[in-house]
Amino acid sequence: MRRQLFGMFAWLAAVMAWPVASVAQDAEVPDRTLVELTTVTLRGGELGLIDRFLAYSTRACSLQETQAFSFKAAPEAKDNPYYAITVTMSDRGTPPEETCSGGTKRISYTRSVTATYRWDADKARFVAGSDAVQRLQEQTGAR
Repeated sequence: MRRQLFGMFAWLAAVMAWPVASVAQDAEVPDRTLVELTTVTLRGGELGLIDRFLAYSTRACSLQETQAFSFKAAPEAKDNPYYAITVTMSDRGTPPEETCSGGTKRISYTRSVTATYRWDADKARFVAGSDAVQRLQEQTGAR
């Protein structure tokens, strides 16, 4: 029984991917928190990089901005040994409950983009089906 359970967990590890996060406070901007997410998979007993993402949260007098990621894995066709990984990046801005003296509240916004990573046997790695997440990261990185 123990051997069967180990085999089942080894199979699960071979077809799934995990996000790994590290959080840091930005020394230059004290009201900003940075989160680096690295998506990895286990293949042949070794960890493999799928992609890296950077999200942040900021608080200012006029707006609180937050970025978040969600991950979902779904099985692919029977001939594909790996699950497809859908990454969704959300970017949200909301006015704070209290503004600084003389500050004006900005309009709230929400936007969300998605990219699905699938195993490409010819390249022996996961490949994103869209660059939407990368583009949104570039657009919001300048803030």
